[in-house]
Amino acid sequence: MSFRIDSDLKQEFETFCDAAGINMTAAIHLFIKATVREQRIPFEIKATGKTTESRT
Repeated sequence: MSFRIDSDLKQEFETFCDAAGINMTAAIHLFIKATVREQRIPFEIKATGKTTESRT
């Protein structure tokens, strides 16, 4: 699996993972396992009021 992610966001996530004592692969694996187990995104998603640009 591969995907694109903003380099600044990736760095912030790597920093979080290091502080949590896991690597990025393990963190993503945990997210996927929780999503499949719960049959939903395992956290609340809500609008922030910000608009986003269309990405093509």
